[in-house]
Amino acid sequence: MGVTRDKFGLNWLNPNPPQAGSGGLEGTATRSDRQIDAAMVAVGIKVASRLNEFPNKTAGITELIDRSGLPISQVLPVVSYLAELKWVRYVDKDKIQLTDEGANQV
Repeated sequence: MGVTRDKFGLNWLNPNPPQAGSGGLEGTATRSDRQIDAAMVAVGIKVASRLNEFPNKTAGITELIDRSGLPISQVLPVVSYLAELKWVRYVDKDKIQLTDEGANQV
């Protein structure tokens, strides 16, 4: 699970995760997964609302990072997560656009 938190820049969620073999790991992993999903959606809504402010709801990644005030290590995985949810789509390799589904979430 630590690898997942590192991948998504969410180490702050649970800085001392239980280690394998410490008992109760399955319930904790599920809780951690829910925490990560909740954090991704929370940050995703912030990213989507900033994207909604741009003309045509389209912006470059660096513009989005500047406007959101979030570090790149959080924005990039969140944008990928939002693309999986179909809240955003890639216009080209460095521009994204908020979809209608994403706009309904903001």
